[in-house]
Amino acid sequence: MRKQQKKKNPFKVDHVRSIKMKAKAKQYTGKLKQLKCVISDEVKSTNEQLSVLEDIVRQGSKKDVENAQTNKDSKSKDDKVFQAAVDQYNQSKKNEADTLDKLATWTCK
Repeated sequence: MRKQQKKKNPFKVDHVRSIKMKAKAKQYTGKLKQLKCVISDEVKSTNEQLSVLEDIVRQGSKKDVENAQTNKDSKSKDDKVFQAAVDQYNQSKKNEADTLDKLATWTCK
C-alpha cells in the first residue's frame, strides 16, 4: 500500500516564493539601472576622449601640411601629437580604474 503523503499548501509556498522573487527582481533592476548609468557615463567620456584625439590628429596633420619646411619641425609636431595621445590614453585608463573601484564598492539601494 502506498503511504499517504502529506500535501503542502501550495498557495503559501508560491506566495512566499513570489515575494522573494519580486524582491530579487527589484534588487536586480536597481543594480542594472545603476550599472547602465555607469556604463553610459563611461561611453560618453570615451566618446569625448576620442573626439579630442581626433581633433589633435587633424590639427597636427593640417599644421604639418602648412609648415612642412624641415624634417625637424614635422618630427617635433609628430612627437607632440603622439605625447598628447599617450596622455589621453593614460587619463582614460585612470578613469576606467576609478570606475571599477566604484563598481567594487557599489551596493543596491
